[in-house]
Amino acid sequence: MAEPSAAPPAPTDAEREDALDRMLTRLALAEDARLAPLLVRVLPYAITSFASTSTSVRKLAMEILSHINKRVKHRPEISLPMLDLWKIYTESASTSIVRNFCIVYIEMAFERLPSEEKGNIAPDLLINISKVPAQHQGIILRLVSKAIGECNTRKVDDNIALKYRSISGSDDGLVFADFCFHTILYQTPSQGIGCPAGLSVAQADRVTGKLPLKGDTLASRKLGILNVLEAMQLTSEIVYPIYLAGASDSQESVAKRGDELLKRKASTANLEDAKLINRLFTLFNGTASAENIAAELKVAPAPSSLRVRLMSVFCRSIAAANAFPYTLQCIFGCIYGSGTTSRLKQLGMEFTVWVFKHAVMDQLKLIGPVILSGILRSLDGSSSTEADSTARDVKIFAYQAIGLLASRMPNLFSNKTEMAMRLFTALRLEDQSLRLTIQEAATSLATAYKGASIVVLKDLEALLLENSQVEQIEVRFSAVRWATMLYDMQHCPSRYICMLGASDVKLDIREMALTGLNLLNDERQSPAITVDFNYPDIVEMLNYIYSQQPKLLQSNDQSDGKLLFPSKTFLAMIKFLMKCFELVSSRYANRLHWLRTLLSHVDSDAREAAARLLGVASSALSSSAALNLLSELTSALDPNHPSRFEIYHGLLCAIGYVTACCLKESYIPEELVQKVVDILVKVVESEGSTLASLAMESLGHIGLRCALPSISRNSSPAGVLTVLHERLTKLLSENDTKAIQKILVSLGHISWNELSFSHLKIALDLIFSLARSKVEDVLFASGEALSFIWGEVPVTADVILETNFVSLSQATNFLTGDAPLLDSRNFGKRSSCEEARTTAQEEIINKLFDTLIYSSRKEERCAGTVCLVSLTMYCGRHPKILELLPQIQEAFSHLIGDSNELTQDLASQGMSIVYELGDASMKGQLVHALVNTLTGAAKKKKAIKLMEDSEVFQEGTIGSNPAGGKLSTYKELCSLANEMGQPDLIYKFMDLANYQAALNSKRGAAFGFSKIAKQAGEALQPHLHTLIPRLVRYQYDPDKNIQDSMGHIWKLIVSDPKKAIDEHYDVIVEDLLVQSGSRLWRSREASCLALADIIQGRRYSQVSKHLIKIWTTTFRAMDDIKETVRNAGDSLCRAVSSLTVRLCDVSLTTASDAKETMSIVLPFLLSEGILSKVASVQKASINLVMKLAKGAGIALRPHLSELVSCMLECLSSLEDQRLNYVEMHAGNAGIQTEKLDSLRVAVAKDSPMWETLDICIKVVDTNSLELLIPRLAQMVRSAVGLNTRVGVASFITLLVQKVMINIKPYTAMLLKLLYTAVLEERSSAAKRAFASSCAAVLKYASQSQAQKLIEDTASLHLGEKSSQSSGAVLIKSYLSNAADVISGYNAVVIPVIFSSRFDDDKETSALYGELWEDIPSSERVTLQLYLPEIVSLLCDCMSSSSWAGKRKSAKATKSLCDALGEPISAHHHNILKSLLKELPGRFWEGKDAVLDALASLCLCCHAAITADEPTMPSVILNAVCAACSRKPKLYREAAFSCLQQVITAFKDPGFFNSVFPMLYEVSNQSVIFKTTRSSSSLSTSAAAEQDESASVSVSLDKVLNCAASSITIALPQDIIHQKKNMLEVLLNSLSPEEGWQVKLSSFLCIKELCYKFSDSGGSTAWPEGTDDFVQEMFHSVASKVVDSIRLVKIAQVHVAASECLLELIKLYRDFPLEERREAKFEGELIQLCESEKSEQAKALLKQCLAALKELTGVTMTMG
Repeated sequence: MAEPSAAPPAPTDAEREDALDRMLTRLALAEDARLAPLLVRVLPYAITSFASTSTSVRKLAMEILSHINKRVKHRPEISLPMLDLWKIYTESASTSIVRNFCIVYIEMAFERLPSEEKGNIAPDLLINISKVPAQHQGIILRLVSKAIGECNTRKVDDNIALKYRSISGSDDGLVFADFCFHTILYQTPSQGIGCPAGLSVAQADRVTGKLPLKGDTLASRKLGILNVLEAMQLTSEIVYPIYLAGASDSQESVAKRGDELLKRKASTANLEDAKLINRLFTLFNGTASAENIAAELKVAPAPSSLRVRLMSVFCRSIAAANAFPYTLQCIFGCIYGSGTTSRLKQLGMEFTVWVFKHAVMDQLKLIGPVILSGILRSLDGSSSTEADSTARDVKIFAYQAIGLLASRMPNLFSNKTEMAMRLFTALRLEDQSLRLTIQEAATSLATAYKGASIVVLKDLEALLLENSQVEQIEVRFSAVRWATMLYDMQHCPSRYICMLGASDVKLDIREMALTGLNLLNDERQSPAITVDFNYPDIVEMLNYIYSQQPKLLQSNDQSDGKLLFPSKTFLAMIKFLMKCFELVSSRYANRLHWLRTLLSHVDSDAREAAARLLGVASSALSSSAALNLLSELTSALDPNHPSRFEIYHGLLCAIGYVTACCLKESYIPEELVQKVVDILVKVVESEGSTLASLAMESLGHIGLRCALPSISRNSSPAGVLTVLHERLTKLLSENDTKAIQKILVSLGHISWNELSFSHLKIALDLIFSLARSKVEDVLFASGEALSFIWGEVPVTADVILETNFVSLSQATNFLTGDAPLLDSRNFGKRSSCEEARTTAQEEIINKLFDTLIYSSRKEERCAGTVCLVSLTMYCGRHPKILELLPQIQEAFSHLIGDSNELTQDLASQGMSIVYELGDASMKGQLVHALVNTLTGAAKKKKAIKLMEDSEVFQEGTIGSNPAGGKLSTYKELCSLANEMGQPDLIYKFMDLANYQAALNSKRGAAFGFSKIAKQAGEALQPHLHTLIPRLVRYQYDPDKNIQDSMGHIWKLIVSDPKKAIDEHYDVIVEDLLVQSGSRLWRSREASCLALADIIQGRRYSQVSKHLIKIWTTTFRAMDDIKETVRNAGDSLCRAVSSLTVRLCDVSLTTASDAKETMSIVLPFLLSEGILSKVASVQKASINLVMKLAKGAGIALRPHLSELVSCMLECLSSLEDQRLNYVEMHAGNAGIQTEKLDSLRVAVAKDSPMWETLDICIKVVDTNSLELLIPRLAQMVRSAVGLNTRVGVASFITLLVQKVMINIKPYTAMLLKLLYTAVLEERSSAAKRAFASSCAAVLKYASQSQAQKLIEDTASLHLGEKSSQSSGAVLIKSYLSNAADVISGYNAVVIPVIFSSRFDDDKETSALYGELWEDIPSSERVTLQLYLPEIVSLLCDCMSSSSWAGKRKSAKATKSLCDALGEPISAHHHNILKSLLKELPGRFWEGKDAVLDALASLCLCCHAAITADEPTMPSVILNAVCAACSRKPKLYREAAFSCLQQVITAFKDPGFFNSVFPMLYEVSNQSVIFKTTRSSSSLSTSAAAEQDESASVSVSLDKVLNCAASSITIALPQDIIHQKKNMLEVLLNSLSPEEGWQVKLSSFLCIKELCYKFSDSGGSTAWPEGTDDFVQEMFHSVASKVVDSIRLVKIAQVHVAASECLLELIKLYRDFPLEERREAKFEGELIQLCESEKSEQAKALLKQCLAALKELTGVTMTMG
């Protein structure tokens, strides 16, 4: 290989100096226009010369640069060699001075480049920018950013993006990204003061350079930068701060783009990256407070909008919570910073909560106290009355932070009580909306004091006691909570606080207080189950109570019956004290007097509690003392009861408890027991329901210890229930619910030890007599009573009598669902007759299963359910119950579908009890049955026979009967069906009732299922696949109860709802789709709502196979017969629309998924949605299609043809029908059709359909045309509706403007179709639209196509009216939209426009007239330019067979002659030939226009005609004279007018002899006609002749005008030759019968004669006879003229006659006559002159008189 040639040696300084000198000379001599090419060589050479060490070289180089600067400074169009300069700059050999000069001119050169070239070069400038000096970096980066702002605001070209991407992973990319970050942060400073937030002064200068960036320039740069950064594909951590800053920008477009990129491109950024978080903290805090940084380098904190976004980021990053000291600076900056806002304060407190929650302990120990002090200072500086929501949020987060810090760093608070005092004070003073948060903080703070010192806890006691009784609920709650949390059960002060809280009005405070006293379980669970607690010493507890209320020791204070504590507090004290020491009886034995005084207390609860305590205390007494006490109590009742009710009530309660306790100790004699029973029975018999029920309760208490003895009635013993049966029946029928409850429970207690079945039977009958009761408490009492009769209830007599036991139902509270099944096996057995008990059990079973549970009355079913649940609950372990479990399960399964909610609830509760009691097999069966019920697969229920009064529907459910009565029972339904004449209607009613029962079954099953689900566990797993779809749907059921029930089950069996739905998604959707078509509206509504919920946020892969079905379901639901289903359909439509839009948006979904979604949805919407007859479906479909089109981008292209076609058709099909009505009645309303059409089109173009079409235009490409054009062509042929046809035409126009030259392959087809459409279209609006489309296509047609179209268009002027108007519209469109094309065919078009202006149709002529006016050149110039073509066209038209064409041609010819005049002479021959050819022959309407044209032609071309053919004037004259003899009057008049102009034009004297005889003849005919018309003796034939003459007569004035013209050109001798006829014509015309117009023409003739004979032409010889003619004319004619003045009263006639008379007198005076006779009219003339009103006429008459006086040689004649 050859060695490479060596580089040329560098020039010496002398050579360089010489070269520079020559260059300077050339520069000086060069013109500006040739400067740019010269600079390509000069500028680089001059700059590189600075590398020389020679001073002279540098000086010359500087001179050259100075010269260049001056020349190009103000000439931005002069380009500089950018690439050459950049090459020099990047060369490694370049010195610093060379580079410095280079960068200056690079900046100047770059500014002068075209935008596209800037965009191409910009990425290359970034290569190795990290190695460039900082000052040069700024210049280059600014150039790049400017190019980006100009070129990349909308998108980045793929090739350019590849260049930018090449530096992504390098230091150059980081430098560029950093500059981009600063540019995005930059905001124009207000009033130019300070630097922008988030930047330093140096950074801001680096971004802007010399001048601040403003407005649109800054926005475009930012948008371009965001697009370039997206194209560079930098890591999320690098671009995250940039996009975050962009999303916070003040410019809306920038913020929107930044937010979009933040979500799409930076959402994966690792917020636990320490570098990223530190960078964000630096951005937030700035470095203004740093001391070791120069002032111009100190960065200001970010703007408030960005800081708000940054705070939301920090609150999601654990790394941010541990970024010390940035965390501290950030928090204090938010709370106390100078530029902070209320929103930042709120976020600062929120971040504080985040820090306290997630900071590691080592860091929290450092910053916790500091932040806490700041929080407290913030709270101290705020007002408790602030109403601002943000300020309130700040406080909320502040208190939350305190609570979190207390839970993590308790040692900060446990040594002193200030924080506790602060929070309790805040709870009292702060707004209600803050108290819940403060309360939670206080609860957290309480944990910090758990390990506090005794001193601190002692101080807290006083604080809690003080706050335990304040007004604010939250304060009391916190006080009780602290008391229960900080202190154990043995702490007396805290227990005292709990006692006070036991009477609080708020349930949660009461329950918490009772929990602190261990009394809550006593109310909710059986007291048989006890737990050991370390209670305080009773003495200490009592002493503390006494210390807080010393009056308790003063028993006299109790005599007034007023308690020192609320009754509930007092009861809580008593119950707690009873727990404090088990030997309560011995404690109270010494205080019997005090207890007896309480028996008369005004509070009933206090009396009953005292009675119970008295009974307990009596067991500690000696037998004698106890018996004495009992005797005292009974003696107070026998024989008279006390006067006060309270005393009576207390004694009755006490007797029962004391007697029962004495029986327990077995030292009470039977006689005393019998006496007590007898007393109580008498009370029952004699007193009202309240006291009677108390007496029964006492009897029940005695019955718990022994079987009640028989009592004597009517001298015979009888059982107590036998005696009281009638009385109890009456009491149970009353409305005192509490009394009934006591009686029922007492029946159970009495039966506890009963030995006789007959007595048990009485009790059962009394209990079951209330089976139809609707009072729930009564039913529960019945169930409890039955449980006592059944046996083995989970309580003992001691529990009932010696504890705070109330009832089985309250103790277990089974309706809450949280009580376990009580085990009765651990309780004692009673000694009773098993036979009687077994018989009673059988009786109960028969009553429940045979009568109540399957009753047709819902009240009885409810009562049976309560009883069955009670037995199962309280006696569930009894062998007989276990044996009946299958039967019980079936009963509960039947009852869960009951319409009564209580029945449903209890049945479902019972099923859960059965599940717990049953074995594995039964449990499986129960789960399977419940699943079947929920899924609708349950077996048919047991049939129930309906009675007349059986309630089928709840009252009001299906309305009322026609008379307004209720409609609910079976009898009422049957009656209505019969009255309507439709007995089969009852079956429909029953079907509806069964459906309601099915719903109830599902709800009831849901309750049962929720109980069982807790226990079933794995047994449910096989059924989940079936259950989950149903549960999802039922959670949206219209019935709120079913919603709640199913929602509860869902929470129980589904631990992770999202995961469960994802796993069963397809099954769920399929089920919902099936049920959405159910015949049940509830199922349809629920399915739609469920679908709307579960499809949100789904991916394409999840919904693709269901999408069409979902849309079908949606449209069907939107047209449902039920309004609520339609509303649900609307909700589903919104949801699926949102889903579809997201899946089709290429910015949110992958392009492939978006394309496939579009392929699925769009055809369906176009075919099924938009074309639907349902208005709401149409509207939703159109709106969605528009949204899809907006977001789909290029994914729309495969569907353009269908979409465009559909949208165009919808322009008409979806038009407001009211417009059609208006169109039909437009004529009657006076509305112009054209204006109405324009209005309709304007409305259509403002519709969503047209907006969608605009979007379609934007995405059309060349490939789309292959499918789109044929579809549009088809619509041009067959589309109907004004809006659609106009829309098709307008769309084609826009399409052509978009694709331009790419439409060329389709121009032939489109031109043919559009041209035909214009011709066939009847609507002017549509015609104009198609014409515009045709013109748009014409621009890109071939020459042959254009020529044919224009020629065809031009030929339309020969057609009918429609064709002519179509031609006008087309030509107008060509001139407007395809001017460059049609300009080559003006010779074809302009003649048509000119001639068609004269069409008979006014509209057509107006259209072409507008076109003619639009021609830019003047009319004369245009006519001269295209005169040959115009003449040719006019001649062709004249020779056509169409009279209208001939008429139009004639009018145009006249106008042409009038406009051009003599220049038309060159073409006169053809015109004259065609005109003369038309004169002979048949007359046709408007033929007079030919005569007018001929006259105009003769006037302007008479010289050329004569010169061309001398005989032609005579030919013309003969032709016109022949026309004067034609019969049609108008035509004859036109002929005479033409004749006048022909004579005037040619001025041939010979014309007089040819014309005047004919004129004379016509004049005579006119006179004859008038004479015969005035005769009254006309015969029939004469009358006919008269009519014929009238038809051919002509106005005499026309004839006289011709005569005047002929006189003008005639020779005198010819006139003298015709003097007789001439005088006759004149005298006839001046006769009184002629009109004034004729007289005016006659005056003209006379004047012409005078002129003719006044001017001798230099000759003194006149023809023979002239004297006589002048004499005769003066004397005969002048007098007639005077008569005309006298007879005609028109001023115009007077003036003309005076002028004529004056000329006659002058002629007579001046003509050389041998003899003149005296004028006989002089006297009359004098009179006329005096009476003349016209000043002009009077002046003329005076001249006449003066002229008469001047007559010479006058011979007087005798008159």
